[in-house]
Amino acid sequence: MKKSDGTIIGISIGSRTIGLAMITKDELCDWQLLSFKTKWSQEKKEEILEKLLSYMTASKAAQVVIKVPSYVYISPSTIDIVQSLENALIHLSIPHKKYSLHDINSLIQELDTNNKADQILRSKELS
Repeated sequence: MKKSDGTIIGISIGSRTIGLAMITKDELCDWQLLSFKTKWSQEKKEEILEKLLSYMTASKAAQVVIKVPSYVYISPSTIDIVQSLENALIHLSIPHKKYSLHDINSLIQELDTNNKADQILRSKELS
């Protein structure tokens, strides 16, 4: 992933607990967990979206990255939240991407490989 000048909001979506992370200038600035214990309803979905959009607005999000559960484990309520969030982000013109845990692990391995290659090249330059 390339470096970003704006604030990136990372969201780990669930229907009961949602994790948030704010990254600015490639540094983790803030993180929090939001809990929603009530049964699934339209009101609960609206409460979740309101809190997420409020956080993104307050942090002046330039990009949003959404970690979604594996499609084997994803509930209809989580799908509903993700779809509604994506629609809101499109309406607000905030770029966003969705990743599964598998996608994220692949990106981390790729970054680790690139970092190791950089370290090898730097060590050869110093020799």
